[in-house]
Amino acid sequence: MDYMPGNRLDEVWKILISPQKISIAEQLRGHDPATQPEGTYIGDVDGRTAITGKYVSIEGGPFDSEQEFNKSILEDLPPGLPVIYQHLAENALTDGHEIVFTHSDFATRNILVDENCQVTAILDWEWAGWYPEYWQYYKAYRNLLPMPD
Repeated sequence: MDYMPGNRLDEVWKILISPQKISIAEQLRGHDPATQPEGTYIGDVDGRTAITGKYVSIEGGPFDSEQEFNKSILEDLPPGLPVIYQHLAENALTDGHEIVFTHSDFATRNILVDENCQVTAILDWEWAGWYPEYWQYYKAYRNLLPMPD
């Protein structure tokens, strides 16, 4: 892997002022998966599997439809999960989303910025693939550390 200049965003965020943070957020807006081409399957970039976990990996697919993908997620719910959580999961997983190219580990630790608050790199693409359009948000939200603003 080539060296990329910059510092990890999670390490410099606390010393940035509001206009700098806004500038970085605006630069990252261009990485919204909704702006990416639509995919024809759900799975990794090589068309092999879909990986739904990072530390506890759940693999399956590739999937030809979002319905198949959702079914796989529901089948992997932990045994003994209270019925209310099973019900919530079943009703939260809808279909009809566009399938877009997604980083799948979009987190501040994987974003480098320079001293001028310019994004210089987005790292760690090993989980990237074609997923429902909400996937990037879901995975990024799970990676947020307690961060002010």
